[in-house]
Amino acid sequence: MSEDRYQKTIEVTLGGKRYPVKTSLDEKTMDSVLEVLKDAFSRTPHRLSQEERLLLTALHLCYDIVSLEQRLQKALKDAEGK
Repeated sequence: MSEDRYQKTIEVTLGGKRYPVKTSLDEKTMDSVLEVLKDAFSRTPHRLSQEERLLLTALHLCYDIVSLEQRLQKALKDAEGK
């Protein structure tokens, strides 16, 4: 990906750590993304390291995506069969 796409850098704070993130997303979309991210991160055990919490967050979000994809494929198949 070309760095030209990124219009701004924002600060994302998770678990007390700040991460600079370059993005081309509009503010409303970025706010929605961060809301989902922070919610998933907040459900990880606080006793784990930051790295472990970030990994669990990524796994949780990936699981949600895979589950949604499977449900959408099933719905599409059901709709095509009718």
